[in-house]
Amino acid sequence: MSKEEEALCHIKTSSHCESLSAVPYLEKFNNQYIRKLKAGYFCEFCNKLMQTTMHVNLHLCEEYHQQNRGRKLLKSLSRGVIAFNNVHIEERAWHGIIDNVCCICVTEFEDEVLHKQNASHALSLIQRPVKFGENDAIYRPIDNSSFHCITCNKLLSSSTMNKHFNDADHLDLYSKCKVRSNKDSDEKDSDAKLIDTNSIYCDDINKNEINSYTREGNDDNVNKDETQTAFFKKSSIDIYPNQRNIEKDIADHLKAGTSAESDESEYDKTTEINVVLNVKGHHEGYKDAVLQEISHVNTACKDVNALESGSSNPDTNNDNPSSTDVIRSIAKNNNITYSYSNNAFCHPCQVKIPFTLKSINEHVKEVRHKKKLTATQTRQAMVVFVHSLLHVQSRSVTEINSGYLINNKYYLTLLSYLLLAKNTSGDGLICLLCGITLPRYPEVPVAHIDNCSLPKGKHIQIITCEKEEFIREIQPDAFHCGFCHIVVSGWNKMQGHLQSPEHDRQKSDSYYQFQSINLKLLQR
Repeated sequence: MSKEEEALCHIKTSSHCESLSAVPYLEKFNNQYIRKLKAGYFCEFCNKLMQTTMHVNLHLCEEYHQQNRGRKLLKSLSRGVIAFNNVHIEERAWHGIIDNVCCICVTEFEDEVLHKQNASHALSLIQRPVKFGENDAIYRPIDNSSFHCITCNKLLSSSTMNKHFNDADHLDLYSKCKVRSNKDSDEKDSDAKLIDTNSIYCDDINKNEINSYTREGNDDNVNKDETQTAFFKKSSIDIYPNQRNIEKDIADHLKAGTSAESDESEYDKTTEINVVLNVKGHHEGYKDAVLQEISHVNTACKDVNALESGSSNPDTNNDNPSSTDVIRSIAKNNNITYSYSNNAFCHPCQVKIPFTLKSINEHVKEVRHKKKLTATQTRQAMVVFVHSLLHVQSRSVTEINSGYLINNKYYLTLLSYLLLAKNTSGDGLICLLCGITLPRYPEVPVAHIDNCSLPKGKHIQIITCEKEEFIREIQPDAFHCGFCHIVVSGWNKMQGHLQSPEHDRQKSDSYYQFQSINLKLLQR
């Protein structure tokens, strides 16, 4: 097929999916998910087509394939995680808990449950992603000098990694993990959930009911349900679905040589400024589409608007049409989403509430809710907040060093704006929105920006109470400082960061870039 739309339409048809499923995996490439097609050998993990078995053997040795295979064969169980369909990982080992120390966060704790529920721990799990090594070893790099062997649940020196993975004690424990996972096969087959490393942040957390209404304790901590929702996504299949990967591959091929802003910008290679045209009109159109979608959701009895005023109404437990109208009004005024399935969720407090007028009305009268609601009223979605955008790129530097000028006021580096951070080893990028590891420098993956960074970024909330700052809440109670490109857990800590000398320096550098851009624009 010559057109992208035709190809995308075809791969979504039931006939295509059935034809692909009818081709068995080759037994000679055990557990590698390689199919023999008419056009060649297809790796389902990497969405790659190869001509000969020789090329397949070379591909299986590539780091990219090993990491893809490992990530896409991770599944959650009630008692931990299953890797490679047969290796059981205890829950404490997955979280890096050794006695009263979290080796992933590099800190001691008093309460293990509270620590695992904390947003900062969730961020640490994302920033130190699981890696897969020789003999299907499973580990997390902690820093340049240490790593955590997940199957052994030990913190070790990086210099001993290869020796450890071939050590008799490690291999013996690894073998025992396999035996245990075989005993748990009934649960694995019936209750397993895929760990979707592409769905760690906002979308899944917002779509699901995260916390219990009866939660007690520190408000700054995240409920266990949220942690599980953030890292485990239900699925009834055994292999990671590849349709969207195929779509990405087609898009990558057709977009070869284009920039991340190809649909919105006009770039003249002879100049130093890449100006995004008609951005305000683009965002207005997107805003209308969002409002239309919200209206459609409202008709399905799910209100997703967040208004700024408070409300209280007489108590009643009747779920008749009139009481439902009252609940709808309270929900609108208090940033609560709900349905008729006896569930409601308060976004400011991040708690689940019974779907009764009495319960919701009691909740919105609480001092804690009113305080948190006031804080949420100083937020705006990116799609509404951003009314002008310039992509600034110099011919003398790599694209990784370019940036964005927002509303002719805030200058952010490309990585900061797109929420891409260097990984711990410094040889690649981590997407702070979905948690996956991206290719090495200096390339910025266009497909990932188009499919994740830009569309998901439009829905992130900007904290507008700090007028001279550019702060986004990328996860409940986890805030990103645009000038410093760091993530801080808790609003109090973010306010402390805003007073730090390092923040002042980064903000001054940003202002200098802003002045330089304006000067170049005036000289054109």
